[in-house]
Amino acid sequence: MTIEAAYLALMPSTITIYNETSTDKYGKPSFGTGTAVRCRVVPSNDSKRIDTGVDVMASGKIYCYGTPTVNVNDKIQLPSGEQVYAVAVQLQNDESGSHHTVITIGSGR
Repeated sequence: MTIEAAYLALMPSTITIYNETSTDKYGKPSFGTGTAVRCRVVPSNDSKRIDTGVDVMASGKIYCYGTPTVNVNDKIQLPSGEQVYAVAVQLQNDESGSHHTVITIGSGR
């Protein structure tokens, strides 16, 4: 996958993605080692219907450089240090295949 340098210039921030590795019998998640990803964070206040059919308040979108491994419920540390969760993940394609990932974030699980 090759992404043009002009697109990289639009990614001024870095987030850290912590993939959910397991959940204990009480529903408490465990997370793996973090992975740094170049991105653009765009704050918003939108309502988003997640896979379970529940409406959640989304606090923004993250446009990731490339296609990092990220799933719904993964923990994300923003450049500010705030920790949020992925509530939706969309892989975006171009004529060559996978191009970038858009993560909708929220504060609750």
